[in-house]
Amino acid sequence: MTKIVKLMKSEVAGSKEQFYPETHVQGIVGLSEFVSGNIPLGVSSINGKTGEVKLNYADVNAAKSSHEHSEATPETAGFMSAEDKSKLNGLSETAGISETRANELIRNYTVGISLETIKEEI
Repeated sequence: MTKIVKLMKSEVAGSKEQFYPETHVQGIVGLSEFVSGNIPLGVSSINGKTGEVKLNYADVNAAKSSHEHSEATPETAGFMSAEDKSKLNGLSETAGISETRANELIRNYTVGISLETIKEEI
């Protein structure tokens, strides 16, 4: 395994500070075999297109910037399935659990957790 060594410089005050030397491709043994020195900057192609590339929604399988979804009903799918809309319509306004009941359950659940309300004045 390669040993990694930090380059450190002693400061006048006695502290040490890491520094990073500047070099070039020819200054690193073996690197020029892998890098020509002409490293391309940026992206060379997108979705098989080169040069100045302008993508539209279809190029990346996205929806059009301006599109609509029909309203879902229990019989007809829209932004959600008809089955999900039917389930949602079947819930009453108080279905599920209230905040008060959730707090009761949390306070009554004993596993060594201490609950206390703290209010900080700002």
